[in-house]
Amino acid sequence: MYYTVKSGDTLSEIAVRFHDTIYELYMWNNIADIDKIYVGQVLRVR
Repeated sequence: MYYTVKSGDTLSEIAVRFHDTIYELYMWNNIADIDKIYVGQVLRVR
């Protein structure tokens, strides 16, 4: 499943919403800096 980042989203909120961990999102999506996600970015989630 995939999720498109919206304004105001944080990685931690997305992780909670989809029952993932921040580390899983980081690894699955090759995120360079966990403090930086972008509106419109498509993330793989569980």
